[in-house]
Amino acid sequence: MSTIQWPDIETAYDKVGGYDQDAINGFSDAVLENMLEYVDPANACRILDAMAGNGNLTRRLYDYCQRRGLPLPQVTVMELSHVQCEFARRHLAGLPAQVVWGDVLTMEDYTHETVLPQAYFDRVMLKSGTHEIPLEQQLDLYRNLLKALQPGGRFVNLGFVFDDVEERDQFRELTRFKDSLAGLESAVQNRHFLTRAELYTRLQEAGFVDIRCGRHVQYTIRTLVGIRSYFPEHAWEHAHAEMQAQQAKALLLRRRGYIQFQGDTSIMLCPGEMTLASRPA
Repeated sequence: MSTIQWPDIETAYDKVGGYDQDAINGFSDAVLENMLEYVDPANACRILDAMAGNGNLTRRLYDYCQRRGLPLPQVTVMELSHVQCEFARRHLAGLPAQVVWGDVLTMEDYTHETVLPQAYFDRVMLKSGTHEIPLEQQLDLYRNLLKALQPGGRFVNLGFVFDDVEERDQFRELTRFKDSLAGLESAVQNRHFLTRAELYTRLQEAGFVDIRCGRHVQYTIRTLVGIRSYFPEHAWEHAHAEMQAQQAKALLLRRRGYIQFQGDTSIMLCPGEMTLASRPA
């Protein structure tokens, strides 16, 4: 019996383990339902869930289809963290989903030493993942997603989109502080939160057309929820206090209402968007 030789890859989410991304980001059921309406699984047989984490969006997609009596599409769930892939396999057991441990920047399937097919998927959906990719590799990401789509196929992305560079930079420093405190060095190095100009420019350069905002979305990040997700219980109190101390120093975000202190905790309100784009027919 052969043993899989993992590539020398460390991801933040290998270390984090189990967590609830939607609770951390404050996404409501209505927001996620709206995202799936844009995915439109009634007219999509093959879907790529890119940077899929533990498969929570695919699980929600299948629930969406079952409630409406729709045929279940074939979903390829692609995730770089092999720990999160194992969670996804458990969450999606018995459903027509293929979990691929691989990298969207190369479209490699590491387990089978293959590459995902091009011009194959009707839809690509990606939820709150693009900020894990460094700016210099963002264009590679969108080029690969475009190639994965059939002509006329649609990309549906839900992610942070800042219009103000200073706001983005201050939020990025807060996030890096939290990641460093949690020992998530790969996240410290790689995370880049996009401005709208950065996102739309790269989508255009990659070859996407019909690029538009489907819906503005507000991230509602409750500090205590995030701390309990990223840190062991014995570190909660210290990490919570340290994070609030850093938030107190983020004067621009505080003055503009993006950081709000409530009793002994706080929340951060950040701009996001469902962005829609298509591969030319």
